[in-house]
Amino acid sequence: MKNNIVVNILGDIYITEDNKQIINSDRFKKLFNGIFETLNNATINIANLEGPLANISDKPILKTGPNLKNPIKLLDSLVNSNIGVLTLGNNHILDYGDNALFNTINEIEKRGLKYVGAGKNLEEAKKPLIIEVEGIKIGVINFAEHEFNTANVYSPGANGFDCLYSFDEISRLKSKCKYLIVVYHGGIEYHKYPSPWLRSICRKMVESGADVVITQQSHCIGTKEEYLNGEILYGQGNTVFGYKRNNNDWNHGLIVQLVIDSDSLKVNYVPIEAIEGGGIDLMKDNLKEQVMRGFKKRSDKIYQKEFIEKEWVRFCNSKKSIYLGHLFGFNRYLIFLNRKLNNKIIDIYFSRRKKMIVHNLVRCESHHEVLETILKN
Repeated sequence: MKNNIVVNILGDIYITEDNKQIINSDRFKKLFNGIFETLNNATINIANLEGPLANISDKPILKTGPNLKNPIKLLDSLVNSNIGVLTLGNNHILDYGDNALFNTINEIEKRGLKYVGAGKNLEEAKKPLIIEVEGIKIGVINFAEHEFNTANVYSPGANGFDCLYSFDEISRLKSKCKYLIVVYHGGIEYHKYPSPWLRSICRKMVESGADVVITQQSHCIGTKEEYLNGEILYGQGNTVFGYKRNNNDWNHGLIVQLVIDSDSLKVNYVPIEAIEGGGIDLMKDNLKEQVMRGFKKRSDKIYQKEFIEKEWVRFCNSKKSIYLGHLFGFNRYLIFLNRKLNNKIIDIYFSRRKKMIVHNLVRCESHHEVLETILKN
């Protein structure tokens, strides 16, 4: 093999108002600025499409949290920037209903791009991707946590992570390829360390055959861990998600760059930042050094015994008022009355939206873990 294979893995891409003007004017180089050359020189570029490509006629689904959608013209910018693979397994891919996801898949296929992590039913959503370059097979599998997004046997959506089956799917894919990348869209937002649950499942992914595990969703740069023969990134940060004044955690992210040959895989991290007025760029040297020092310092801490658990409890306690504020409870007399009135008390006291919030706290793996930690303590 003459040259190394270079695979860049980008985080969330969502076109906010400050980037719409760039997309609409076809200035795709402006969207990525100095990163454009990094993308153009790579063998494979993979990015997470955070939200479907929706038409004006597509209506947002009823859910908690924001409904996200991307303009169809975004795909042309991605194609012209040498991005050839899109991960669709995320918590926003069904935000505008089934037809928006169908349209997203059709537009991706029309442009000759590949995708992984979502589909028109559960069977399609589970399909991994194998890319062969110079005789080396690279597998990509994409999972998402459960919110308003996951596919089932008869309906479309994301490939929801399932402890009963997903590790076996990783093992089967590893038997078919030389290197295996897992993109996991999960973890609690704005927490820079893995939760005990997240660390356990990511380590199990490596034990099952993953060479690299990348978690997205946190909207901030987290930590990395070398485990057995694999490497885990807990929190990639944003790629394209708009600029927020005085919020460097939001504005900073990492491109995960894999340098591959027939005998080895090396993981590099390329720091990027959002630009006020639109687009992203490579971090300047002084800022890059500062951010990477913080990244290394945090990463060193997670090898300390009991650090993850203590940091997680501290974080959950800081969220206690929010989470407990969404929960409710009846005493035994109200429970008795509610039973007699066939849930009329519940319907009077709690709106559909409130019930949906509680449902999501219980269903979503990360929210469930926060809630369980708060109540346990």
